[in-house]
Parts: sequence; structure tokens; C-alpha cells
Amino acid sequence: MSIVPEVLPAGWRKAKLGEIAELNPGRSVKLSDNDSVTFLAMPDVSEEGRVVNKQSRPFGSVRNGFTTFQDGDVLVAKITPCFENGKGALVEDLENGVGFGSTEFHVVRALDPEDQAFIWLHTTSRNFRALGERMMTGSAGHKRVPADFISGYEIPLPPSDQRHRITELLGTWDEAVQLQAKLLDDLRTRQKALSHRLLLGQVRLPGFEGIIKEVPISSLTSEVVMRNRDDSVSLVLSCTKYDGLVDSLTYFGRKIYSDDLSTYKVVPRNTFAYATNHIEEGSIGYQRDYDAGLVSPMYTVFRTNPNKVNDEYFYLLLKSEEYIGRYKRNMSGSVDRRGGLRWADFASIKVPAFSLPEQQAIAEVLNTGLAEIRLREAELADLREQKRGLMQQLLTGQKLLR
Repeated sequence: MSIVPEVLPAGWRKAKLGEIAELNPGRSVKLSDNDSVTFLAMPDVSEEGRVVNKQSRPFGSVRNGFTTFQDGDVLVAKITPCFENGKGALVEDLENGVGFGSTEFHVVRALDPEDQAFIWLHTTSRNFRALGERMMTGSAGHKRVPADFISGYEIPLPPSDQRHRITELLGTWDEAVQLQAKLLDDLRTRQKALSHRLLLGQVRLPGFEGIIKEVPISSLTSEVVMRNRDDSVSLVLSCTKYDGLVDSLTYFGRKIYSDDLSTYKVVPRNTFAYATNHIEEGSIGYQRDYDAGLVSPMYTVFRTNPNKVNDEYFYLLLKSEEYIGRYKRNMSGSVDRRGGLRWADFASIKVPAFSLPEQQAIAEVLNTGLAEIRLREAELADLREQKRGLMQQLLTGQKLLR
């Protein structure tokens, strides 16, 4: 279990994590049942090794049957897919210095407290995750990372002063990443609030006024039911929660649709399609990229009246949280719940009857905000990639700090 280069810099040596840390050491806690402690479940840690939520609970409610950790411990997810996604954290600022959490965490405790961040960096590295995936045990869907993999994981170990300098430098990079992530979160929050107000007519753009009525979707659209009887279309599309309609084969990397495409529905350019049984997850898309594509017979396809609807605006409206909530309410009220949200129920949902010019103006404002978010997302991805590359060089001794 080694990714250590054959030749190491002077003063470096090969070591196992078990030589500089304890695995799942536990702790003898002297607290009363009413004392507060921090509790962490898997959703409370991010895929970047950060604690994103701290639950406060009485010690008496968690002292038995949970994983115990303390300030400075490193948590590593045991299970798939959480391990592959990087779930874990360097825990700090715990209430009374004590934490309890899911039994699906391994706890790694540095023998020297000054090595805590150095160990955490290794457990978040690509090499650690890739090798850990290969060492998992158990059946499909229930695979776990064994404790002996972590304790036996071999690393290039630099002298103590180098370890500290590496963690300090990468800590600076991490702060930059976190700042960029915070700015992106703020942008998304503002975009979400603005979208809600504009799409529902709570705030009007300059030049537009008057009462906004709501009309049923059926008054603005018509269902499209075209089957691929002659097999003239071969491109199969899938509808995703965040990306809308995508090339199914490219997106999933494998074929997940039937060999017989004759019953599939045709989605012409400039039409909408939604997963009839899963629209409450936001699985609705707009087909603007191909002359025609295909979707499963379980999808619903429709087009808008161009004299009444700006499609860019309509897509933003139908993907909004407000309308995803309306889909859910209509599905739960349907007599035939197993059928999902069929066309008649979907088309009965009401939408604001903005004029075409106002719809276009709303779409332009919101799409400008979305473009800025995509730009910031790309910048954050680049920053993270640069940090990962630098971390790989520093942790393996390919790059030395002077």
C-alpha cells in the first residue's frame, strides 16, 4: 500500500500513517449527561474535508453507540460512495473539546498534535482515495474502507520542520479556496432570491407595471407526441436535475436505454421534456442543441406558443424552486400517484402571464447572473485543481520548500 517515490529527498523517509497516528482510539470522557457536545453525521461534513454543520446535543444522548473524537482528530468516511467523494474533516472547536458522530467514520489521531493538518492533507489526497477504493471490502453497495488500510498506508515523511511548512503553505491555499467558495455561495444566494422575486412578479423591472394574472400552462403550450416509428432518430437524451437534457451515452458513459428505440418519443429542437415520474426532483429540460433527440416513453414532451412565451424565461420559471414545489404538491394530490405528473395535471399548473417583452427582460437579467456564477465556478475549479497539483508535489517531495 504505497505511493512513495523510489527516490526521496535527503532527510525524508518512508513511513506508515500508523507510525505517526492512532486509528479509532476513542476517549474516556468525564462529562455529565446534560453537558453539551458536538455531534456530526455524514451530511455534516463536506466533500472538501470541512465541517459544514455542527449539531449540539446533550452528552447523555450520544455517549453510547457512537464514534468518539476530540479537537484535532481527522475523520475519514468508511463507506462507499462517501469515501470516494472525500467525505471527512479535520475537526476543531468542538463543544467541551469532545465530539460524537456516525459509526461510519474512522478517527485518525496524530501522536504529535502538530502533525494533525499534515495527516489530514494525506487523507484528502487523490492517491489516498484511489488506493483506498481498491482496498475496500464488502459487497457492492456496502463496501467499506478497512482500518488496517489507513494505518498501513505508506507516505513520504519529511522532517518535522518541512511538515509544518507544507501544512502552512497549503493552509494559505485552502483559505483562498474557501474564500472563493464563500463568494460563489453568496452569488448563488443572491441569484436565488432575485429569481424568486422576478419570476413570480414580486419585483418588476423598470418599464413594466400592471397587475399580473396567473394562467394555466395549458393556455401557453401544447403536448408533443411523436414516436420514433421509422427509427429516423438515434440520439437518446436523458433529463438531469441540474443540467437539463443531455446526451445520455456521453453523460453516463454507458448505454442505459433500450435497443429498440421505435417507441421512444421525439424531442424536436426548441421543445421541453420532463421525466413524468421524477419531475418533482427538477428533472425538466429544454432541447436547443439538436435537430431532434429521443427520450424514454415515460417522458412528457411539449412546446410553447411563441406568440405568448419566451422559452428562456419559461425554462427558468419551470426549473425554479417555487415550481418544483408545485410539481410535488400536484403529484401528492394526484389520484394516480404511480403515474407521476402526467400532462393534464402538469398543464393545469398556473404561471404568471407576463408580456413577451417582460419575459425577455427577466430572462436577460437572470441569465447574466447565471453566466457570472458559471465563470466563478470555473475559477474555483481551476483554483482547486492548482491546489491539488501543488499538494501532490509537496507531499511526495517532488517540490521542496526552501
